[in-house]
Amino acid sequence: MNVLATVIRPTEVVRRLMRAHGAASFMIWTNSYKRCRTVKCYAGQLNDEEAFQRDLLEMFTKLELGCPQVYRTESYSVHRNTAAMIVRIPRSMQG
Repeated sequence: MNVLATVIRPTEVVRRLMRAHGAASFMIWTNSYKRCRTVKCYAGQLNDEEAFQRDLLEMFTKLELGCPQVYRTESYSVHRNTAAMIVRIPRSMQG
């Protein structure tokens, strides 16, 4: 694993990229599960979802972290009537 990748956690890389693409810091969530961690923001906050995904894959490649799962899910919440962009990072990629 790349030395830089052990210093900067993959979840922090995702959060920084989300902020760089327009998401507000207080609207980004990181969750921890048994087999993975996820970082989520509401897709409407991102200026360009495709550019975000491209930059994310480029950054993970540079840091030799592998390829995270990126997916969009529809929201059924009354309060947030928008889709969410979720990046799933397996524990094996966490160093």
